[in-house]
Amino acid sequence: MGIDPGGFQQEGFSQQSTSNWPRGLVGNPHNHPQKSQERILKIQNIIRESVMSLQHRTLATILATLSATVGVNASADSSGLTQIPTAQNYCLEAQRVIVRTQLDMDLVVHEDFNSFVKSKAIINGPDGRPQIQQFNWLDTEGQILGISCKLKNTDHLNLTFGPGTAGPDLPCQEMNRQVLGLLSAQLGLSAFSRYRAVIFDPDESPGNPENPGMTGPEWLKPYVLAYAGAANNNQELHIASKGFIVEFSDPRFIKAPERFRGVHYCHFIAPEQLERLLTESSEPPISIGRNPTADDLSLIHISEPTRQEAIS
Repeated sequence: MGIDPGGFQQEGFSQQSTSNWPRGLVGNPHNHPQKSQERILKIQNIIRESVMSLQHRTLATILATLSATVGVNASADSSGLTQIPTAQNYCLEAQRVIVRTQLDMDLVVHEDFNSFVKSKAIINGPDGRPQIQQFNWLDTEGQILGISCKLKNTDHLNLTFGPGTAGPDLPCQEMNRQVLGLLSAQLGLSAFSRYRAVIFDPDESPGNPENPGMTGPEWLKPYVLAYAGAANNNQELHIASKGFIVEFSDPRFIKAPERFRGVHYCHFIAPEQLERLLTESSEPPISIGRNPTADDLSLIHISEPTRQEAIS
């Protein structure tokens, strides 16, 4: 049941409908019109306050449960989010949440798309630690829409630093789910002013089964990150992710250069953009991505000769 700030017409509680109320409740309006009107208004205010109080308590219970669930997960599993990550450290938090590792890593945030395309998540960076990569997708006004991360995956970390260092890998959507939980607890009622539900689309594969070694270009292509579902009068917000894993020990790519292996790539909705959608300061659909150029294709993932050799 939604809150009607201007009255309770949608629930049938309007001044016009009080003529059908029991006489013992509202009095006889023909005998005492002014007093009856005052009583009607008083009763309506009592009902409004009671219903709103109930709705607030119900929502507060939901939010408290959700917040507690996030907190419990974070305490029981140190890979859980305890606060909303900033744009400048987002992929470090994503690495911890998605690959479930506490290993120290270095992050490079690329302002140039081409440099991000060329970059790789590497196991031994310049400072001797794993190095991961990030790119922020901006709109024409400079607002951040989405975040792309090139992460190290579980099997490469465990092979290098020992069993139990990481894993198992979770879907990219897990990061989006945890961010929503923290945002909902932070925003309160305003988080539900527009949408009745936020749905995380389960299929996040970029889809290139025939050429798995060339999944990178598919991952970079534009796609709709957030959209309003047709069900329930467009009151369902859908969040889509796109990601893939190349296991370091996958025999199909065992002959490929190490820099192309042991990675987990993810696209995420930026927390700032999710908040704008929830609070109606932004409207879906929201898209990110870029069609790769011929130069990009020569830089992304495994080159064609190596790929053919690796999967043959």
